[in-house]
Amino acid sequence: MDYKLRLKLGYLMKKLRTYKILTPLFMVYDFNPIIRFKLLFNEITYYDPFDNTLKSMKKELSKPKKKGISGFMRLRNEEDYLESVVESCINYIDELIIVYNDCTDSTPKIIKQLEKKYPTKIKSFEYKPLVYPQGSEEYKKLPYNSKHSLVNYYNFSLAQVSYNYAVKIDGDDFLIPQLLKKKVEYIKQKQPNKYLVFAGINLWSHEKKIYVQGSDAFAGGLDRGFFPIKPHMHHFKGENYEVFFPGLHYKSLGLLYFHLKGMKQDRGLANYKFKNSKNEFWEYVMENQIKEDVKKLQLTPFNTFKKEQKIPNYVPNPDSLNIPIYK
Repeated sequence: MDYKLRLKLGYLMKKLRTYKILTPLFMVYDFNPIIRFKLLFNEITYYDPFDNTLKSMKKELSKPKKKGISGFMRLRNEEDYLESVVESCINYIDELIIVYNDCTDSTPKIIKQLEKKYPTKIKSFEYKPLVYPQGSEEYKKLPYNSKHSLVNYYNFSLAQVSYNYAVKIDGDDFLIPQLLKKKVEYIKQKQPNKYLVFAGINLWSHEKKIYVQGSDAFAGGLDRGFFPIKPHMHHFKGENYEVFFPGLHYKSLGLLYFHLKGMKQDRGLANYKFKNSKNEFWEYVMENQIKEDVKKLQLTPFNTFKKEQKIPNYVPNPDSLNIPIYK
């Protein structure tokens, strides 16, 4: 099927999930039983550039874990919001694994400063082999456990966690502290054996004001979540990007973060390396962002969006959270 048609169908499904239509279908399993069965029993390996060896994900994730929550980040050029994102969540998790690659800005310096500030919580790793971006021709050709594969980069990051629950955090995922606190308390108390997914709101800055990107307002939903560490878990190679395989039933935690990609100075586009690598998939997906087409992005004031979408009152206005505005 043509990828543009698949993207349109995927967007429709995302809308159906957003408006709670067909929700039971999406919240039971992430893939059909045949795919789940194969992934559950396949031996998944990852390349460790520090040991220069292939390691078993199952063996690494089977190691005893302390009770608590690990966050794990994989970063490239995230200087704009890295400090804000870390400060938004560091008080509510027990550990933050930060893996960074091919940074040409001040990201490594910021990481070292944060590691010095939180020495008992933050562990950082510079992953030196060049990692090709999702959607690129190089990504499509590489085996999943190549040291240059994005899938391998993600699996290496996951393998470093030392607590029994984990959550992926991107460098532009600003977790809402007052909401995160309650969810973390629930997880630590109940220890649910589920993939606890959560959603975010895509923000965009324009003329030094914060808006919701109305053309694609919601982020996450299936690729963000807390999960108990299990030996079979891993990221696998999708056609254009990595896909996480939890192998668990889903439960939704609702809205939990603001996605700041549209507020970055480069709108988050540099990581896709459009100038250096053919990336037809993401050039199509992000056409309006690349052109900064304000009209097509349908920028909407947060309070208007909140009222229109009936967002709960406990979700704060991003203006109240001291998020830096660059554009």
